[in-house]
Amino acid sequence: CDTKSDGTPKYIIKNFTQTVSPKGATLKEKYSGYKKDGKSGWECGLFGAAEGATFTNIVVLNANIKSTVEGSYQMNGDFSTNPGMDEQAAGILCSLAKNCNFTGCGVSGKVTSASNHVGGLVGHGENTNLTQCYSYATVKSTGKWGSGGLAGSGTGKITECFYEGTFTGSETHAGALLGSYRDDRNVQISDCYAAGTVTTKSSGCFLGTKNHEDSSNKENIELTKNSFTMAKLKGN
Repeated sequence: CDTKSDGTPKYIIKNFTQTVSPKGATLKEKYSGYKKDGKSGWECGLFGAAEGATFTNIVVLNANIKSTVEGSYQMNGDFSTNPGMDEQAAGILCSLAKNCNFTGCGVSGKVTSASNHVGGLVGHGENTNLTQCYSYATVKSTGKWGSGGLAGSGTGKITECFYEGTFTGSETHAGALLGSYRDDRNVQISDCYAAGTVTTKSSGCFLGTKNHEDSSNKENIELTKNSFTMAKLKGN
């Protein structure tokens, strides 16, 4: 979006509403609605999926998005992961992003999702950078992993970003700013902060996890710098 003289966007998107509730997207339904070619259609956001894209000065206010796609740990009989386990995501601006750059983007409103990979701005960002982005969204995830007030999970550089809101995280890998961002897969977080309220027993008041697995071959890495949190932990 073009900007005014003070650097703020000239235009904003208001009152974006979306509900994703496909058949065959739950454990009970055995994920029968998943397409084996990977085009699951289980993304929830203004942009469902993007690759190699640049998002600049895009602001979405008072959004309300909801996904009933169900996240799961379960494995198939051949020990492969469930179809759609990582193709599902929810985020107001973009749910799944790969090799993308977000600069000067912001969101407010509500995100409610039962899926994995849930964020206020971005659900899952693989090798995706966020610069001077923010989220005021109320984020509630009932999925298994990967949720954050700004972004749910991913890899990449997060610079000069913040989250302020009420955050209820997924079962694991949940944080007020970022959820599952892993130190052994190209992650750098700098000059960021989180504020608001964290209302679930398993979430962090800044970052959900620094490792996806229980151990890492890079145990001592400066994952964050010049960052802080004022988010309050409510409950356990």
